[in-house]
Amino acid sequence: MNRNIAILLLPLFLLWLCPLWGRPLLPPLPEPPALREVPHSGKPVEAEIRVVSISEKNGRAAEVPEFRFGNKSLDFKVREGTSLIAAPNAPVITVNGKSVAKLSLWGINKNGFGYPFKEIDGDPPHQETNAAAGTYVFKKPYLASNGKRAVATLSAKVEGKSKVRLEWDSGSPDAVSLWVVLDRSRGDNVSFGGKKWENKDRQFLLSRKNFEYAEDVYGDISVSAGAPTDEFKIVFGGGAKGNVTDSYKRNKWGESFGLIYRNSEISGRGGPTSGSATIDFGECHKDESAPPPVGVLDFWELDATHVPLSPVANIMPNPGFEQGLRYWNERRGELWIPGRPQKFEISGDAFEGKSSLLLRDGKSLVSFPLSLKSGRKYTLSFYAKSLGARTVRASLKSAAKGGNIPGADGIHGLGDNSADSSFEASKQWRRYSRTFTADCYGIKIFLQARGGDALFDALQLQEGEVPTEFVKAPIEGNLTVSAPGGDLSFGEPIGARFHAFGAPGTRAVAKLSLKNIYYETLFEKDLDIEIGPDGTFSAPLDFDQNRLGQGIFCLRADYKAEGFPAYSDYYRFDVMKKLFNTHATKNIFGTGKAFDVHPSADKLARKFMEWGFGSTNWYDPVAAEDYAAFMKIKEPTTELFRRYRIDNTLFSSHIEAPDRAILPQLRKMKRDDFRKEVSSEILKLVERDVKIQLENYPEDLMMCYAPSNEEEQSVRGNFDGYFKIQAAVRKAALEVRPNLKMSPTHGTCRYAKNYPVGVEAVNRYMELAVANGFKWDYITVHMYGSYDVDPEDDFDANIAMLKANMSARGHAGVPIQISECGNICDVSIPLWNTHWYDHYSSGRLGYDFNNQEIYQACVFARLYLAALKYYPQVEAVNIWVYYPAFDARMSALLLCKAVNTLGNLYADVGFAGEARPAPGVRAYVFEDRANSGAIAAVWATSEEIARGRKRAPALLVKFDQPAEFYDINGNPRAAPAADKDGNVRVPLSAAPLSIRAADAGGLLKSLKSAVVLPPN
Repeated sequence: MNRNIAILLLPLFLLWLCPLWGRPLLPPLPEPPALREVPHSGKPVEAEIRVVSISEKNGRAAEVPEFRFGNKSLDFKVREGTSLIAAPNAPVITVNGKSVAKLSLWGINKNGFGYPFKEIDGDPPHQETNAAAGTYVFKKPYLASNGKRAVATLSAKVEGKSKVRLEWDSGSPDAVSLWVVLDRSRGDNVSFGGKKWENKDRQFLLSRKNFEYAEDVYGDISVSAGAPTDEFKIVFGGGAKGNVTDSYKRNKWGESFGLIYRNSEISGRGGPTSGSATIDFGECHKDESAPPPVGVLDFWELDATHVPLSPVANIMPNPGFEQGLRYWNERRGELWIPGRPQKFEISGDAFEGKSSLLLRDGKSLVSFPLSLKSGRKYTLSFYAKSLGARTVRASLKSAAKGGNIPGADGIHGLGDNSADSSFEASKQWRRYSRTFTADCYGIKIFLQARGGDALFDALQLQEGEVPTEFVKAPIEGNLTVSAPGGDLSFGEPIGARFHAFGAPGTRAVAKLSLKNIYYETLFEKDLDIEIGPDGTFSAPLDFDQNRLGQGIFCLRADYKAEGFPAYSDYYRFDVMKKLFNTHATKNIFGTGKAFDVHPSADKLARKFMEWGFGSTNWYDPVAAEDYAAFMKIKEPTTELFRRYRIDNTLFSSHIEAPDRAILPQLRKMKRDDFRKEVSSEILKLVERDVKIQLENYPEDLMMCYAPSNEEEQSVRGNFDGYFKIQAAVRKAALEVRPNLKMSPTHGTCRYAKNYPVGVEAVNRYMELAVANGFKWDYITVHMYGSYDVDPEDDFDANIAMLKANMSARGHAGVPIQISECGNICDVSIPLWNTHWYDHYSSGRLGYDFNNQEIYQACVFARLYLAALKYYPQVEAVNIWVYYPAFDARMSALLLCKAVNTLGNLYADVGFAGEARPAPGVRAYVFEDRANSGAIAAVWATSEEIARGRKRAPALLVKFDQPAEFYDINGNPRAAPAADKDGNVRVPLSAAPLSIRAADAGGLLKSLKSAVVLPPN
């Protein structure tokens, strides 16, 4: 540009810039990376063999291997329901974290059948892995047709890069066949001998005998989904003959399809007694930058998270409580009593360092779970000092079901009560220790003082059977902000400081980096640390408050200290616009009622309110024979519902849990006793129990009442008989509470298109009510498993189906509650059965973000938004996450900020319409009554995107009005620059992006006209 022209234009530029002075520039729209995306191409890689000891379906322990080739593997574990179990005779092919083929040997003779053949009682199979040699052998004794004991074998051996050779032999004249169960969703990408297979559709299969179609095929099996790094082959060689069966099945759980290959046909005329095949994984991708496994688990592969390794022999994080209560949690299930002293605190009376843990009499603290090496001996040691305690305890419990230290009272209870866990306390610091054998199910540590208070310090968990001198990382760090527990209100000064602890004079460099849920880097600094004479170091961190805005933030510290391997740790804090549960839509944002059985109930209930959880259900303070005493105990908790404006939207009679009944005659009965016709005498007892319960129940907490819960499997086929019990409960309830609202059930196990039993039950409940001259005041259902990631089980579609069924059965317009749904854990460790919180309650292993935590936040945010589509008829949704705080400081899960954002942005809305410009893209548009405008939420629904395995698309949108953008943290983002035609590119992600405008109709029209663009 000519220099003189530039000088002339400068004043105009400055004039344009003036309005921006003093105002922070907004960041661009978020485009989070796909952290686990696999490149299109790769290369053959060497095998990495890992061995774990886990339980088979029959409970028998088995040591099985995993042959891993980067993003692909041959694994001798299989999912059974929600559990991962050993499958020593049935290897599974996994690609990009998904099981795509299951192999097994089938054998049958006159003595029985199995995989292969029938097992001999008292003569079990056995297996052996030689990781160094790259081999695995499974041997199964059985009784052959000739009456003699024979041994069938299946072996696996690494054959160079990306290949495993399988060989099998019946060990007798009896024939065996290799079966391959293929992922039918990949059917269109399966070839046999180079000939592409085509899946048969439902209509065709329904016309066939047994709903099956079978066809002979020849040659090797090839499976691909478009990229070399997604392919694998099963090579038989020599034009092997096989048979493929495509099948359809429908049962009470819904419908399913199957695609099974059998490499030989076994009949009375016999067949092959041996065979072989090579699994050729071809091009693979190995992420060389991924963190190493911890114990037997690769947490990066499982959940895209970094669980740091210790730089010393002591693997216990925060072993001396210098970091406060990080890596520790309160034991849940204890009663909150106002005014009682805090059950724990950090003390300055320390054995080493500056801090120790003070535990009050009878109270306990539990560690985060730790992943250990299966089969190894470990020793836990610690120092303790009595402040009146007679004994100190360090009990252990397996982190997951199936472990060898189950502890007491199920998955939510205490650690083991073995003699090894209890020690006589001393008034002087004394060291105690215990040794145990680890397995692959992880471990938790419970500390407890009994008979008085006690101090704990210098914990050490190490391999071996003898405790060695206490050691810890040369530098321990901690991050503090101006608010206790790292919980900041938006607008409050951050006041961040980084603290370090260690021996005086110790030096290290900590490379610090701060990220948000989108993995945007918000701060970086190399911090030189030198520990002072008092054993501490502290420095301010100049976080840019405007750049951070709101959110939950994760600070990574990579430490380098001379003489030690590099190591890392993570630290969190959050910034939120706190809510007060005064917004109109608050009850949509419901979850489990953890605070009624939590020792810090008042603090937790307040957090629920501030995060934006406005409702829960199942609270019943009127139970047990001495119900008056029980009510007295629960009075403080009852008051928390009022204080923090959390509505208890639904509860049930005691026939759901007879052990809670008021009348002793009912407590002797079982729940299923009430799911069939009962005598008139029992009905009278039920009515009496209901009346006592409701006469004493706090009226302001009484929103809706149901007879029972998830009863449909037991009452199916006898709905008329069960209706008598429903009617008796309703009659008794209305006699004492004439204005009480009633629902026929708390909810069926599921309500979904692919769970017809639940749909049938709710339909019959409505039909029987209408036939008897009334209609239910509410319809309440459980929609477990329904999310927008699955078009066959979509949450929105299932609500629409429910509304249609209600209209067809005399219940149009009746209020709806999704009284239970979700229940997705915030960690993903299949071996630990983390499918549901019902099965896993041990929590997180560290403070780094992880994919499952992000997935949970995004999917539940979208679920709440779908419910808002049907608001106000849908009044409440309970996602069944009882403990959204994950440590003793009550650090918030990412879910909490997502809920907080929705509560702030969607405080009072009315549905205006939706746009689905392409499969996998969804937008809901609302009238924003709180701001006299419009607001929309838009996102990508793909499971692969939410799992970080695929990048999200973008929308090309032409807005006809000014639009403002807000991310999942509630932060404003810069509106994208428009092209010459007025179109703007709006990148999508799994997290809903909110768009504000003046007119809902115009916003809906723009989004409906949007064009979907491929990922950038």
